[in-house]
Amino acid sequence: MALATALAVKFFTAGAALPGAIFSIWLNLTDSIFASACLKVDNRAAPKTRSNA
Repeated sequence: MALATALAVKFFTAGAALPGAIFSIWLNLTDSIFASACLKVDNRAAPKTRSNA
């Protein structure tokens, strides 16, 4: 999304860059939450085994 912000600043007003910047922040936050949720689900689905190493 940095490309969207950079192009908006170069060719339009600074206000045009705002949606790209907000979306970039939103994407980083939601991706982090989603990855954490997937990890928790994956850990619950994995069988509990002990290693005999």
